Amino acid sequence: MTLLASISTIYLSGALASGGADFTCSGSLAVNEDEKSGVIDFVTDWPADVHWFGAYLRKGDDRYSIHPEPFVVGGCFVPGKPDQDGRSNFTFVVKPGFVDDSMSQIRFRARHAKNPTPPDDAAVAALGKKAHPRLILKPNDDVFARIKQATATNELLSAAVRHMREYADLTLAAKPDPYKLDGRRLWSQPCTARTFALAQMWKMTGDRRYLDRLEAELRAIAAYPDWNPPHFIDTALFAFDFAIAYDWLYDDWSPEMRDVLAKALVEKALRAAEPDAFWIHNGNNWSQACLCGMLAAAVAIAEREPELARVHIDNAVSFLHEPVEAYAPCGAFPEGVGYWIFATTYQIFAIESLRSAFGTDFGLLDEPGFRATAMFPDMMTGPSGLLFNHSDSGKVRSKSAPLWWFARELGRPDVTAVERKIALASYAAVPGETAGHRCDNCFLPLIWMVDVPKPEENSLPLSWWSGSTVPVAVHTSTRDDLDAIWVAMKGGTAQASHAHADQGSFVLDALGVRWAEDLGGESYGIGETEHGMKFWDSDNDSPRWKYFRLAPEGHNVVTIEGEKPNVGGFATISFRRTGPARAGKEIACDLSSIHPAAKSAKRIGSLARDGKIYAIHDAFAGVKPGTTFVWRMNTYAKPTIDGKVVVLERDGRKLRLEASQGEWSTFVPPLPTTNPDPNVVQLQLRVVAESGDVAWSVTFTPVGKDSSK
Repeated sequence: MTLLASISTIYLSGALASGGADFTCSGSLAVNEDEKSGVIDFVTDWPADVHWFGAYLRKGDDRYSIHPEPFVVGGCFVPGKPDQDGRSNFTFVVKPGFVDDSMSQIRFRARHAKNPTPPDDAAVAALGKKAHPRLILKPNDDVFARIKQATATNELLSAAVRHMREYADLTLAAKPDPYKLDGRRLWSQPCTARTFALAQMWKMTGDRRYLDRLEAELRAIAAYPDWNPPHFIDTALFAFDFAIAYDWLYDDWSPEMRDVLAKALVEKALRAAEPDAFWIHNGNNWSQACLCGMLAAAVAIAEREPELARVHIDNAVSFLHEPVEAYAPCGAFPEGVGYWIFATTYQIFAIESLRSAFGTDFGLLDEPGFRATAMFPDMMTGPSGLLFNHSDSGKVRSKSAPLWWFARELGRPDVTAVERKIALASYAAVPGETAGHRCDNCFLPLIWMVDVPKPEENSLPLSWWSGSTVPVAVHTSTRDDLDAIWVAMKGGTAQASHAHADQGSFVLDALGVRWAEDLGGESYGIGETEHGMKFWDSDNDSPRWKYFRLAPEGHNVVTIEGEKPNVGGFATISFRRTGPARAGKEIACDLSSIHPAAKSAKRIGSLARDGKIYAIHDAFAGVKPGTTFVWRMNTYAKPTIDGKVVVLERDGRKLRLEASQGEWSTFVPPLPTTNPDPNVVQLQLRVVAESGDVAWSVTFTPVGKDSSK
């Protein structure tokens, strides 16, 4: 074993500086051939709450969470005993394989977070005396009667209620889902859809068939042997559905049925949660869904189990601030729009549950970036109507329940301008659970939709930078022409939740068509069946990167033949001003930390001032002469290659690509480790470095469309 680096001060980014009397740290990194690992010791005068996934320091009203920067190192925290002076100490153990030979510094982020005081015993006792419903719904507001009345004049609500009735009627003839694991997973979206549809149809019509069918569904799920606590998000989502059914229909259930629901909530959810579960603090969509589900269950049955309820209420109040920090500063969500819909829905459920239970959201709405996130889906949607679907998100934009809440909460009906069109089309479809139509939370927004007037069109900026831990930049020349060029590009790291090795990847719309495609995620079931939980590892040697859709080779990036990219590197991305020949801004992406074969790697995306030409410039410095670079772009268009020019054709439209150097070819996925997609073609441009520095560009020019299409 050799000493790689001795560290007297560990770099801390964020609100808390290293060194000084309050906070010190020391340690060393050691390397051998088998395990690149290390140990870092922390010492602080502040009280420390240490879990394996993070350390939390508290001082008065201040709270700091200490986490390793994911793009540099992975590992776990180990609590230690106070030293002879009473100071807290803890250790960070670096996972094998995460120490790079060139590393001389380990980064940790110190995030300042709100430290709200959770409700005390008296507040929880008072909650237990509150009448039901006490979750989300406002007291003395018969919102279901208002929805029913509004269907006479509100086109969208009329379509939504009609669709919900059709769905509920289909459910009457369907059997409850049996207990059946799908790989590691148990919960499926019909439970939530059925709960909300049947409950609301009962409230609106008084037709006993809907209540009886919901009772049959819930009794069947209550009789499950468990709610799959090893995959706890299943447990939490069942808990939320049961809490809503118990609370909203409290006066409609028999005392015996209330006992069935409450017992299931207590035994299969609240008591099934481990006290130090990773999802309490892991800061992604799991935290939001699990904390919300447990909060809803606790609020619903607070009078039955006040001590148990307080534990989960404390967790929600104390730790729901952590995942919402990821929205700062501009409202982007690191896991993409698909997971934004899911995670933000449950973040909002939690906010509304706290408000209805305690009269306050404990500052959750005021977290930086959370109000701004109402713009996120629109900013990530191109003129084609498709999303920039980085990470594990899909490109087809589905209904977004959170937008109706933001519209009502912020007095911003404009944020639903696009959403309204999507919802109308969706509610016009044939309802069902096997017809490619997901319903999970599509019926909940009715309680917010009823208070949102028909919007004017949303006004969006021409360029937008997310500034988040997974940075994205978007720009176009106009929002008034659906044929305009629109480009989104991503930086960041592959060592983030649901991330791909896609730093520097882009999507491009023009003439209303998506030309440069992100192929989306790989099947979780396939990956987990073949590799277990190692499928989710994100180090350089992870089997995750063997899957085409997740690896660099499956994205619109440049790869270097013979190079093993550093997937954990962090690519910065920003806008920069340009000269008079440009539209005023360029997207600049620094990929130097991704490519160990180069001293410098840069990608620039620039839009001509008239908006009619786009160019991607790639430049590498400090490479070996003779190195081969492969520029990649996935497309569903038909390519025709003529020298340095490729003409793509799709739906009667054409896009011309011209390379400044290199040789074009095409590649047809899949690799052996990916789902087949017979319609996708990957354009490849091979460029060979003649010296240590190499640069080239590819320009994109729309060349018209067939007016008959």
